[in-house]
Amino acid sequence: MSWGEKQQLRERMLVRLGEMTALERSQESEGVVRQIICCEKFRRARVIYGYAPMGYEPNWLGAWGGGKVWAFPRCEGEDMNFYEVRDIGELRRGGLGVAEPVGGLVAPAPDLVFVPGLAFDVWGWRLGRGKGFYDRFLAGCGAYRLGLAFLCQVVNEVPREGHDQRVEGLVTVEGWREFG
Repeated sequence: MSWGEKQQLRERMLVRLGEMTALERSQESEGVVRQIICCEKFRRARVIYGYAPMGYEPNWLGAWGGGKVWAFPRCEGEDMNFYEVRDIGELRRGGLGVAEPVGGLVAPAPDLVFVPGLAFDVWGWRLGRGKGFYDRFLAGCGAYRLGLAFLCQVVNEVPREGHDQRVEGLVTVEGWREFG
């Protein structure tokens, strides 16, 4: 599949996500949080790599807390590194328009990684924003990879290329789905 097919899906997904009402986003986000916190993988995780949700992504921040070490990404050149964050106020808008840690300690290795995406398919493939930061990071990450999505972000097939990385699980308001 080509980059052009990915770009077309990105555009379709942004339109679809833009059509969601604030109430729909809020209700589905609350459902995603409920699904996250009731799962054993989440409860056992000591170190979780999260991300600052953009307006078109489920707001999972209601799952924050519980004595866990939380870390957020900061893009540095072509790499994405994770830093411990104790309070959401430690994040500032970065060069790509995403809230990133201003300072902080380099985070220990994660047990669980929350993975954003514009679309996820029924096999765990994801479509990101097109810069490849998560694909490069996930290629060397041994932690459990969990996609977080609104229902409208789940599609039959995501166009993919050789460098693309899958998630091992996907959470929506309807539940937690694992991929083999």
